[in-house]
Amino acid sequence: MGLTTALIAGAGLMGAASSISQGYAAQSEYEQQAKAYQLQQQGYNKQADLLNVEINALDQMSILDRSRSARQRGRVEGTILARTAKAGFTLYGSPLAVLVDDLTQLRLDEAIGEFNIEMAKFNVRSEQYQLRSGAVASGSAAARARSSGKTAVAGGYTNAFSTLLKTGAYMGMRGGGGSTPSPERIPVDV
Repeated sequence: MGLTTALIAGAGLMGAASSISQGYAAQSEYEQQAKAYQLQQQGYNKQADLLNVEINALDQMSILDRSRSARQRGRVEGTILARTAKAGFTLYGSPLAVLVDDLTQLRLDEAIGEFNIEMAKFNVRSEQYQLRSGAVASGSAAARARSSGKTAVAGGYTNAFSTLLKTGAYMGMRGGGGSTPSPERIPVDV
């Protein structure tokens, strides 16, 4: 009966060790997933940061467009005033209407340009928001993976403890292990 008891105890210990080992293996796998999610999170954040460069470029483009527009308005106004004066007319009637019409059109073009730049900035900021949201989601996924790893280790220890309890109970029922003799072996004085 000694060999059988030793084999049962050994199998129980092997099962317990296997459960613990599986828990640590799962934790390692979850840790690798967490690292991948962290890298993804860093990538999202770097992409979002790079979009700040695009927003700054759009701001500079807006400043240049306003400056260019102001020069163009000055040229148009100067040209019309010079032609009107050269022809000997005063700035009433048709020449004034042409000047007002040209300046109005230039102001509309400026407003459309500003609107287009603001829409482009809005689109870039929207893309930034989506990237930042992806980074947060990746961070959450990394935390979940780490938590799952810890749970797997705890589950491994729980399974190991359960295996040892089952082995002990089985050995007790078979009469092996422990110092209490089985009922069939109790000496009876007759």
